[in-house]
Amino acid sequence: MLFASAAAFPSDRQTVTLANGNELDVVKYPAAGDELLLWLPSEHGLTSGLDELAKALSTNGTETWVADPFSTWFLATAPSSLDRIDIADYQQLIDQAMLTEKKVFLASNDRGTSLLLETAYNWQAKKEATRLGGAVIISPNLYTETPGSGKEAEYLPVVDSTSLPLLLIVPRKSTGFLRIKESQEALARGGSIVYIQPLQGVRDRFFFRNDAIDIEI
Repeated sequence: MLFASAAAFPSDRQTVTLANGNELDVVKYPAAGDELLLWLPSEHGLTSGLDELAKALSTNGTETWVADPFSTWFLATAPSSLDRIDIADYQQLIDQAMLTEKKVFLASNDRGTSLLLETAYNWQAKKEATRLGGAVIISPNLYTETPGSGKEAEYLPVVDSTSLPLLLIVPRKSTGFLRIKESQEALARGGSIVYIQPLQGVRDRFFFRNDAIDIEI
């Protein structure tokens, strides 16, 4: 799976040397616009669908960077690997993105939500956040564990501390959609401005499913 992940992104791959001396592979999709989307991948890694999405974003004028901790640190594309990623490196990657002088936004999906929010919170605690525009999260996973039917959800601790403009893109054919208003309220309590974009007729992982139907494609 690791080699397939790397093969899906054959071009524009750069090794970025961070201020702390660590290195991190980043796939860059240049664009002439004044916004930059920094994608922090989820447990699903770097898929061909994410490659297509990043290319489309850059074609539409949004420069897009996709971090690749999986290839850099020889991590399996699995949920457990997310626990091995040092968010300090992600914070320094935000600093690198800021050097472009573009408005920087973060993005992720699924379990990558936790790393994104932790990274943003810790970066904001140390920096002037005026050029961090916010974050886009597809199929957000905000829970310490998936709540059972009829049970109260337990949210990640960082949810209460997040103060950031957020766009949550939520497939209607997703169990997460059933609790999206509740999730919006939880994030708002921390000071976030939360926008919700439902996607009709679409399932989770719609942009990288092997069995994607026409509307998902």
